[in-house]
Amino acid sequence: CTGKPKTALDQKLFDAIKDQNVTVNVKTIRANKLPMEETSQSQLKGKKANIAIGMFDGSKVGADGKVETSQFVNIKQAEILEKAGGQSVGTSVVHEVLESYIGAQDKPGMKAPIGPVLGEIFNKIHGKAEKLDTEFQTMSSAGKGPGVVILPNGKTVDIKVPDAAATPAGTPSTVPEKKKD
Repeated sequence: CTGKPKTALDQKLFDAIKDQNVTVNVKTIRANKLPMEETSQSQLKGKKANIAIGMFDGSKVGADGKVETSQFVNIKQAEILEKAGGQSVGTSVVHEVLESYIGAQDKPGMKAPIGPVLGEIFNKIHGKAEKLDTEFQTMSSAGKGPGVVILPNGKTVDIKVPDAAATPAGTPSTVPEKKKD
């Protein structure tokens, strides 16, 4: 990776690429709900978590002090959002990568942000990633239910993948997994 970053977003992405102490793993899924056994919150096995484009799954700190993160992203939901006038798929994916990287920096070893305490910590991480990208659109669910978001312009968009039941979470990712030595 070479070149000179032009923006704070470019710099943070450059840092994430060059950082030898943090590995960000992005897992793509096609389902609207993520089986919890797929996440770091193993005590929630058998339950499912709603996903709205992305979900930070926390990180692990190795004996060598290096941090490895896990981030889920639903490209199909991101495509639905973009087609409805929301941010681009690229903006969504970059946000998820940076969210995971910032999580590794700010709170190494954090599990998936389930519950009020971890949720509060995660909101700060999410906010930092959000502020880096002028193209990122803050969305609200405003009680509309899982998979329904309200864009900054007030438009309500259902980002649930219509055929998600046919392609469950755990379907092989389009991003190859890192081989363990």
